[in-house]
Amino acid sequence: MFEQLKHLVFEVAPYATLPAIIIGLVKFRTFPVALKVITIHVLIAGLVDLAGTLLWHYRINNLFLLHIYTIEECGLILLFYSYLLSDTVPRRIFLYVFLGFMVFSIANSIFLQPLTRNNTYARSIEAAIIICCAVLFFYKMLSESRLKAPGQSPYFWINTGLLIYFSGSLVLFTLSNYIRGPQYRQLRLDIWTLHAFFAILLYLFIAIGLWKHRRT
Repeated sequence: MFEQLKHLVFEVAPYATLPAIIIGLVKFRTFPVALKVITIHVLIAGLVDLAGTLLWHYRINNLFLLHIYTIEECGLILLFYSYLLSDTVPRRIFLYVFLGFMVFSIANSIFLQPLTRNNTYARSIEAAIIICCAVLFFYKMLSESRLKAPGQSPYFWINTGLLIYFSGSLVLFTLSNYIRGPQYRQLRLDIWTLHAFFAILLYLFIAIGLWKHRRT
């Protein structure tokens, strides 16, 4: 049963971005800037997934895509939060955080974890950064007494998806740093299965958030 579930997760994961991409592109012109940023990010994520799947099919190492994608992902999500938290945190802070992360990520790819390896150090730090943003946004929502139905806000769903995904990713990628031997091969595969599952949840929540904006 567990093996069937793992197979199902890997079958669904490459297409997980499609609902959010379709909704985002159809309503792109009506979105505020923050939702346009998320739509662009999901579109890039879908293209990277497609490229990674094609490279894997031809047995070509595709981990270099993750090194590039991590920088893009962190940058656009920080840009997204810079609009949501503009009245709480100066936007230049998000820029400084991104520049610092980009420098570390490039250095990590050059000196610590080359393009042929999973960049777990950079992914872990990125996850911690996004978790801080997500928690801060939830605190902001709770402090706004005028917000009586948070489930009607597209940002509630998107933020929830980001918090769940990056919280899971922080644990998984941190654990990956300590299970490098061949005896842990199956455990590493299970970790990738869980990561794919969290990614499916993320894009599902983003799709719901974009759809909620259409309804409002």
